[in-house]
Amino acid sequence: MDLWLSVIDYAVVKKVSISTLRRRIKSQSLETKIDNGRYLIRIPQSEVDTFEKNMQFEPLQNRSEDRKSDTNPALSASIQDLIQELKSAYSQILSEKETMITQLKSEVEILKHINLFLEQQIMNSPQPSLPTKDQYLDPDLI
Repeated sequence: MDLWLSVIDYAVVKKVSISTLRRRIKSQSLETKIDNGRYLIRIPQSEVDTFEKNMQFEPLQNRSEDRKSDTNPALSASIQDLIQELKSAYSQILSEKETMITQLKSEVEILKHINLFLEQQIMNSPQPSLPTKDQYLDPDLI
């Protein structure tokens, strides 16, 4: 019986990097299947036997089958629905935030132009003259 391992488990057994495995999966040089959204890679029984003899470990077990027996399909579907709902809500919030950021950037640019205009007005307007000493002492101004 062949053994199906996750990408991480296969990488450990074969002593290759995960990125190398992903490239091999993409090029279809490994026999794979997708189980619950995760790639599983096939190891022929002959390789499993050789590995067990060389390493002198207990037989490897197919973890995906163990997980399947513990997982209720209805619960799994419910969890997937919740994950999809969370992803959708997260995407919507991100979209709203991006829209707000764009609006705020626009408002900042408008305020910069208004500030520049007002500074130019101040620079071009005549400066009020300060009252002289006589004007302060003039009784008619009091």
